[in-house]
This record gives sequence, structure tokens and C-alpha cells, in this order.
Amino acid sequence: MERIFRSLLCLSFVFICITPAAKGQHLEDVNRRLEILERIWEIPSNDLVRQKASKSVDSLTFLMLTGQYSKAAQTIDAAIAEFQKNIPEKTTPTWSDSLDIKVSKSLINPCTETIQGTLRHTYRSNITAPVTARVRIRWTIDGKEMKSHMVAVPSDSIQFELVSPPTLAIAQIWCETMNEAKNISLANIDKKTVLMIPEGSHFNEKLLAKKNDISLLPNSISKSTWLHKFEEFNSLAANEKKLPTHGEIQKLLGLVDVPVEKIKNGRWPEPTPGTDQVLALPMPAGKKIVRVRLPTKESGYSKNIPAVVALHGAGDNENKWIDGYNRLLSNHCQQRGWILICPRNGTEPDLLPLLAKWSGLSIKDVAMVGHSQGGSQSLAFCAKYPGELRGLVALGASGRVGSGEIYRTIPFFVGVGTEDLSFKACESMVEQIRNQGHNKLSFHRYENIGHAMTPLASKKDVLGFLDELFTSTKNEGAQEARPRKSMN
Repeated sequence: MERIFRSLLCLSFVFICITPAAKGQHLEDVNRRLEILERIWEIPSNDLVRQKASKSVDSLTFLMLTGQYSKAAQTIDAAIAEFQKNIPEKTTPTWSDSLDIKVSKSLINPCTETIQGTLRHTYRSNITAPVTARVRIRWTIDGKEMKSHMVAVPSDSIQFELVSPPTLAIAQIWCETMNEAKNISLANIDKKTVLMIPEGSHFNEKLLAKKNDISLLPNSISKSTWLHKFEEFNSLAANEKKLPTHGEIQKLLGLVDVPVEKIKNGRWPEPTPGTDQVLALPMPAGKKIVRVRLPTKESGYSKNIPAVVALHGAGDNENKWIDGYNRLLSNHCQQRGWILICPRNGTEPDLLPLLAKWSGLSIKDVAMVGHSQGGSQSLAFCAKYPGELRGLVALGASGRVGSGEIYRTIPFFVGVGTEDLSFKACESMVEQIRNQGHNKLSFHRYENIGHAMTPLASKKDVLGFLDELFTSTKNEGAQEARPRKSMN
């Protein structure tokens, strides 16, 4: 089974290489739906509903990696529908589930531009809309509801235009069906956000010009973090979880005023331990991206702060563990005063020394958490650098562990759903390690849970494992921090 699983992963990567760039918009639709599914995971109290929803998206990783985005969207919608029913039984998405709103720009100059949008079907539903059905476009300006627009149900797509007041403001747009007893569930259509900034077009030009200048600078934390914040500004309007404030907008608008010379000299942003900062670290190879979240408090660790290195699965990126999974790990680390480090596609040489040099923090102990491909990478790292880790978490992942003896030195958490393709391989790996006398290994099976939902199903156990791990570290008293030569 492990051989079959690896073959499927290899085949998936082949399909990634041949997937057209035009599919990016459809991938965005799938990721949006997946985040919605993650958000509503905690709402029902019926575990059977969670289990059935998880099983229905077990093929999601393969569908996304092979570019089958329409099928992936339908799969997630079916899982979402499981949460919307009182009786847990198989359901079919309605015609309205496939509707989605797109806005042409997330940043406009309200003095010269209007909000232009498109209402469209993201996939072909098996159920057609009733003849009498209509869709109402609703929108607000800074929370105040504006006059709505009634449009016909599109056979494919239909365009609309909204005129807004010429001030700094935040607009939100969504839609409702007018033919059914209930509105379209916001589980399937989220509100779209548009930032209206006077002289916005001129600002955009200046910001792009600044980006071009900064891109020519040598690699530094200042450069990488500015570019990260530039991307943060671009994605702020698309944030469907949290409405931005005027203060956040004004803060990001200040990017254009940051002197290039200050960034060149590596003095921006100023390292401020104890504040909530998300940084982008430049790696020596210049290829990979690492996002780091500094804690808001140090929780009694002084400058010796624990760190969690979280590795994402195939098809995801460095944002998954910081922004995804309902921000469970991200918020937990922030509350505990731990550093959260999220590299793209595995670890990088000299990651921890680079972070310590910039921040002035001494990283005392490191735990590594990985899901799917990230879990296999964490196993490989532990085998190569057995003295570097305080603890290890592998979710929905297995790997070659040899005799298993090398893993006996650290607490080891393995979690996998019984519907995961890697379940048998994980069981075999755990048995192999236990046969070598590992008495710190914790194996958790999650009944009827598939691959994609394992990080959510295991959250309570994983966070408890990390708490116990770093609490025991703290109680050991002042000890010398282990030398960190690499995180390769």
C-alpha cells in the first residue's frame, strides 16, 4: 500500500507540471471552499457528520494536484452539505452551491472607478435553477447596507456594476437567491471585499515602482519582509475571514513611504520580540520562502524560546499552517509564546541561526510538525539530524525509518485517519519503531477520517502533545541550548 501511495504522489507531481497556469483562478475557488469547510468543522456536535464529511473529501489531494478543480469544488460542496443537514446521509449540492461572485479589482480609486463584478457558476451542477429564480446582489459600505440589485440567474456568468462614494471605505458584496425558502449558504458564497482608496490608481503605480526598486536589492530580511507585506496588501481585500480596518489599510499604505536605503541596510522592520510579527526570511539559495510568526509574549522563557517548525503537504505552501486549519496551530503558538516557522517545500540550511541573529532570540528547543508530504520530510530530517529536535509530529505520513532506533531519543506523535491511503503504511511504521523499544511514541487513529481532514481531527491531541513537550522543557530549568547547525 505504501508503494501505491508513493506512486500516486509521483503521478500527482507529474500532473502539476502539466497543469496550465490558467487554472489558478479555479484553484483559488477550491482553496476558498476548503477554508470554509475547515471553519465549519467545529460547528456540529455530531462526530458522525464530521466523519462522513471527511470521507467525502479523502480524494481531494489527488484532485487538486492533478488539476481537477471543478471536481474538487463539487467534492468540498458535498462535504459542506453534510454539515447543513440534521440527518447525516448522502446529499447532492443544489444549483445555487455552484454560484460565486468575482470582482475585477480588490483595490479601486472610487473617484474614477466603479466596482465591477461577475456572478458565475464555478462548475456545472446536475440541478438547474427554477425558471422563477432570481439572484439579489447585496453590498455594504463600511457596514452600511446599500441599495441591492436584482439579476437573472446566469446560465454561465453575468456582469454587474456598483457605484460607491469617493472616500476611503471598505465595500463588501455578496448575493442571495430569491426563489428558495432560505438564502444561499455563506458556506458556499462568501462576501467579497473591495478597498476603496482615493487616488488608488496613482498609489498602485507608486507601490509597484517601489516593489521594482526593492526587488533589485540583495537578499535580506528587510527586503523579503517588505515584499511579503506587499503581497499582504494585495491579499487584504480578498480576506474573507476578517474584515480589514481603516487602520490596517493605512498601515499598509505606508509601505510606499519606507525608504529603499533603510531596507537596503537591513534596518526595516526593526526586530521587536514580544510583538505579533509575521516575517519573511530570505534563504541562502534565494528560492524558498519561509514565514515566521514571532510570539506576542515570552511566557516565562526569557530569550530562550521554543519553536515549532510546521511543514505543509504537497500542493500547499508556507501559508497553510499560519493561516489555514482555522489558525489553530498559529494561535496556539502565539498564546504560548512560541515561534512558528513555516517553510515552503521543506526546511532550509541555517534557518534557525538566521532567525536568531536577526531577532536576538535564542531558540532553546524545536518541535517539528508535518502533514502528508511535510510529515515525510519531518521524518527524514529527524533521521539526518536526530539531536536537533525536541519532539516530532507526523500526520497522515510515513517514511523509511530503518531499524527505527534513531527515533527512540525523542517523543514521537503519529496521527492518521482510518480512511487515509497511508493508514496501513503508518501502522507498519509505528510497529517497526515500537519493536525497537520506543517508549515515547504516541499513535492516534482517527476513525472514518480521511487524509485532508487529519490535521483538524487531531488538533486537540497535537496541541496537547506540544504543550506537554514544552512544559517538560521549561521545568527542566536553565539548560544550555542545543547548537543549531542547520535545518536542511
